[in-house]
Order: sequence, then C-alpha cells, then structure tokens
Amino acid sequence: MSLPAVLHPEVVAFIRKIPKSTLQEQIWNCIQKLRQQQFDTGLRVKKLKGTSKRVWEARITQASRLIFTYEKSRSPETGSAQVYIAVQDICLDHDDVSRIAKARKRTPDTEWLNTELIETIGNIEGESKAFDAAEIYAIKSAIAEDLALPTDFKDELLSNIPWQVIESEAAWHQAVIQQNAELPLELTPEEYQLVRLPGNLLLSGSAGTGKTTVALYRLLQSLQDFPSEKRLYIAYNPLLVNSAREQFKQLVGNSVAEADTLFQFKTMRDLSL
Repeated sequence: MSLPAVLHPEVVAFIRKIPKSTLQEQIWNCIQKLRQQQFDTGLRVKKLKGTSKRVWEARITQASRLIFTYEKSRSPETGSAQVYIAVQDICLDHDDVSRIAKARKRTPDTEWLNTELIETIGNIEGESKAFDAAEIYAIKSAIAEDLALPTDFKDELLSNIPWQVIESEAAWHQAVIQQNAELPLELTPEEYQLVRLPGNLLLSGSAGTGKTTVALYRLLQSLQDFPSEKRLYIAYNPLLVNSAREQFKQLVGNSVAEADTLFQFKTMRDLSL
C-alpha cells in the first residue's frame, strides 16, 4: 500500500536551501520508504504530553531526521477517506556549530511538536541496529492505530496551511532540486470539483477561502481543453493581481513554454488605459 504524502510549506522552503543535492535525494528516498511502509530500522514514534497525536521520526542520514504524522483527510479526486503522511519538520545536525537546524519556525503553532515526551518506541540511532520482536510489534500496532479510519473522522488537513503534494520523483526533482516549479497544493474535494467543472463559475467567499487557488488551477486546467487559446486574469486590486501572477508562475514553472503569452494578469485599470 502506497500512502499519499504532503509537506508543510516551511519544510519545502527549507529543503530547497540545503546546499547538498545528495541530501535532497536522501530525503526523497526516506519519504518513499515511508509511503511504502518499508522501514524496519531507523524509525521512532513519540507520545507527547497534552496531545493524542503521535509524532514519528525517520532517519534520513546518521545525523538527519524527518518528522511526520499520519493525518486523515479525503482524496480530492474521489472524496473518499484516506490517510496521508504529513511531513511536519526536517532536523539537520549541524556538527560545525553543535546545534540542530529545523525547517519549522518556532511559533505557537509548532509547540506541540516539542512538548514533553511521555513514551518512545523504536530507535533512530545506528545504521544497522534492527528492531527486536517487541519493538516491531509495538511499532506495527502504533501504525495500525494511526492508519485506522473511523467513519466519523475529522479532516485533519483542512486548515490555513497550504500543504504541498508529492506526486512523483520527477515532480520532486523539478520543484525541489531544479527549483523551476512548485509542488501542487493539496486541494479539498470541493476545490478539485470546482477546478474540473466546465463552463463559467461564480465563487463567493471571504478572504482565505480558496477562491484564488481555484481560479489559478482552473486556468491551468483549461490548457487541456484549449491548449493554444489565451487567458486573462482580472482583479481590481493590483496587489492581488501581482500575487496571483507570482503564484501562477511558481505553479507552472517551466512546464508551459508559452506561459507568458497564453496567460495575462491585469487590473481593471490596465484594461481601461
């Protein structure tokens, strides 16, 4: 069973700044092992004070760790419930300054990742130390509990965090190593249906409800039906237009050679001049 995986945007930005491309490759390999549930060593789960959420650590290298949780959400394509691997943090051991570099900023939103330990299972030390029978049983039991999908579960990825999806190794290379495109955002089933909906669409909602995201993905989706036609994004606010233009450039990257010609972003004032 291959689990879908998403990354916190601060983690993506952090990985991109790592100067060693080999470590970026090792992070990808670590995530792939987690998706396939192939770890038999270099894995630890922590129970933290004040939260029922388990925090997992996987060894990337002897000195580097990937911090993740199992999060329940719904597939954008089908709306069916499923479990995601959510990469919450990356920790690198900086031996030269004897400190740990972390992807996530130390904010109130991240405090739950660093609260008091109650219990740990497994190990992340030593390249060759395999789990004993008791550790294997305990880890498998913890994974099975985290993978369970109750019928009344709460969607744990619905928030103001723009989780980014890892779809393929090619996308990882383009977005993380070559850095000429963005990883796609994790859309809700409702957003996905709106993106795919043909014809005209009127959306109404307050700030932060995903209107711009849907609009930009609809622009990109329209290439499948009209590959050579031009598109126009219009808004009153020039700041919004500039923000949408930059978001779209990051989303498209180098995947559309004629993006500057096919997609135009203008204000109402631009059109009246």
